Order: sequence, then structure tokens, then C-alpha cells
Amino acid sequence: MKKPLSAILAAAMLAAIFTACATDETTVVSNESAVDTETVTVVSDDTSEVLTQEKIKPEELPSAVDLRDYNGKNYVTAVKRQAFGDCWSFGNIGAAESSYLYDNDLGVPAGEVNDNVNFSERYMSWCVFHSITQEDVKTGKVRASQVGEGYDLSKPEEKSPNAAFFMGAAGYSGAAMFASGFGPVDEYTQVDGEYPYAYSDKNIVNTEDYEDYSASGDWSFPLNEKYRNAPLKALLRNGNFLPSPSAKDSEGNYVFSEDGLLAIKSEIAKGHAVGVTALVFGRMNYQNWAAYTDDDTVNHVITIVGYDDN
Repeated sequence: MKKPLSAILAAAMLAAIFTACATDETTVVSNESAVDTETVTVVSDDTSEVLTQEKIKPEELPSAVDLRDYNGKNYVTAVKRQAFGDCWSFGNIGAAESSYLYDNDLGVPAGEVNDNVNFSERYMSWCVFHSITQEDVKTGKVRASQVGEGYDLSKPEEKSPNAAFFMGAAGYSGAAMFASGFGPVDEYTQVDGEYPYAYSDKNIVNTEDYEDYSASGDWSFPLNEKYRNAPLKALLRNGNFLPSPSAKDSEGNYVFSEDGLLAIKSEIAKGHAVGVTALVFGRMNYQNWAAYTDDDTVNHVITIVGYDDN
């Protein structure tokens, strides 16, 4: 797996609040931009509620929180398996799914599988790394002046149509995509009789054998209005970038930052999973599926769904 672009931003952590879309047909309102030849459409939402995102005081934090059993309910979706190098997308989506379930009171009894939502990692991995097209302008989500903005993968894609799925990215990439009005979309949204956003196709369903993975074939989908602008499953209402528990002193030595730890625990205690960059493969305990590191180098993105001070 390639090192995520967030290697230079090891502090990048994201917790977000999501609200469900009332219907499959997203309500939109038009806002005239400063350039009178362009109209930008934004997804509407009820903004009457003021969202307060203050940290819970340390003395008020529970000693342990597990979003799989939070007051008797499970707000965590099943663990997914990735076929490519897009762990960053899985970390983003995992955090989004748990926060969506909690904020919309969609928990299931602890011990049961929560399949009330399944956002598409494939949609995020593909769309983040493909620049804005004229088709996107037609939807009204972006200005005409933005056409061409974004990544250019034309050279890598000459070698593989799946190049986008091997690109590393920072945590804010997913938040920026959601904030711009693209996604999250349901994994099993149908387009022209197919399921282009499903990451659980191509021999990756319920296999216990890692060797059964198959990343062969073409996983891309067209960059046009129908495919990029799928009906939204949810709306991003708020995203919090948290301080890191790892920091450097004036001499460049690693130091522990309690503020970063408390920020993560505070979000989890409010029912919000947290996506975080981490170094995991160097000292992985495969017997207990645990990892520890005091290094600020990162090579992976994970979703934190709980903590235990004991």
C-alpha cells in the first residue's frame, strides 16, 4: 500500500455529523454567484438547529466507550475488506457510517449486525481522484470555472484503469468531497441496471481467505452526470478536524499530547467514530489484532469506534 498523502499531516483526524436525506430526490436551491453567467446549486438542509461541538470535559468522560455496545445499541457497521490501496476511503466511510447511525438513531441491539447504512468506498475512491468535468457543471453543483480542477490520472490510467484506487489520500479529502455536495451515496445505488458503486462485487464477498481477493478487471465508472451525481444518501452537516495525540517538541522529539487524546475520546463519547492516520504494520500483534506505535510516521487509515482506559 502506498503511504497516504497525509504522511505530512499525521495529526489529521476527522469526526463528522451526518443527517439522512428525507427522500431519494434531493431538494436543491439555486444561489446566483458573483459571476452572473453561472448558477451554483447547493443541497439544502434544515439549519435551524445550532450545532455545538464542544469537547466533553475530561472528568465527565466515561472510562470506556464501545460504539458496538453504546447504551445497549450497536452503531458500527460490519468490517469491510479492501481490495486496493484505498484505506483512506474506508477510514472516512467507516467514521461517516457510525456517525450517521448515531445521529439518526439507527442503532440496533448490541450483538446484532447493523446494516442500516452502507456508504460506498468505491464512489469516494474514484471521484476524489477525477477532476471536475463539464457534466458536473450541468448539475449546478459547481461553477464552470472549476472544470478541470483536481487530479490528472491520465498517465497512471494508461497502465491500469484502477489507478485511482491505489492512490493515498488525507482524511480531509473525504470531508471536502462530502462538503462539495458529492456523496455519500449508498453502495447499492443502481445506475442503468448495474451497481457501479459496490465494493463487495468481484469475488470479495464473505471470504475468509485473503487470497480469494480479486482486484482484476476494470473497476472504473464513467465520469458523467448519471454516475458522478448519484442520489445522496446523507448530507454532511459538520466535520471536526481534531488535534493529534502525537506531537513534536522544539527539538523534534516525539511527545504525547493529552489534548489530542481527549479530543478523540470526546467525539467517540458523543457517538461519533473518528477516522485517523496511523502506523500499523510495523508492530502488528496478529494474535490479538492490535497495534502499537510511538512513531509519527503513518501508512494506514483506520476508524476508531471506542476506547477503554482500563
